[in-house]
Amino acid sequence: MTEIYCAKCKKKTETSSEVQDMTDKGRYRIHGDCIICGTHKNTLTGENWEVKLHSKREVLDAKKKRKKTATNKKAKKLGLKILDADDKVQAYIKRPTTPPSTSRLESDQEEGIPAPTQGDSSVSEYFESIKLYAIARIEDLDHINIKVAFILGLKLDYAKRAKEFGFKKPLKEIVEHLVG
Repeated sequence: MTEIYCAKCKKKTETSSEVQDMTDKGRYRIHGDCIICGTHKNTLTGENWEVKLHSKREVLDAKKKRKKTATNKKAKKLGLKILDADDKVQAYIKRPTTPPSTSRLESDQEEGIPAPTQGDSSVSEYFESIKLYAIARIEDLDHINIKVAFILGLKLDYAKRAKEFGFKKPLKEIVEHLVG
């Protein structure tokens, strides 16, 4: 008989009265009753009726993919592009949510979400991460704190060009000047 994982016993157990058949959709299936607890169990198999065992790596990859999918769904509800966000913004989104309240908003700003830096990305990509940072901080793009965070996160040569262009202009104009 085939060993199949039993959810009730929480271990792999043998099956009694094992039956091999095909589902309505043409998938191969083995089913039978657990020898220990008597629970009826099903498992889908390959064409040769063998139960596929997944490696530890495959299991971890599947777990990461599920987490990423859940994070992206949560981000879409918030109206953000999580795939373009940097890790700090993703960590902010992954925090447990509570109903919006002023105490929660004040505590977010007191904690201080670390501002992203340009690193190896282009100015346009960095600007997108600053947009997400501003949304997370619940501040306007032209707020002085967001502008300062943007300038401090730029590479040195871009920061010098931004300083020469002027800080009092809207952030979008500064970015257009740096890109163009």
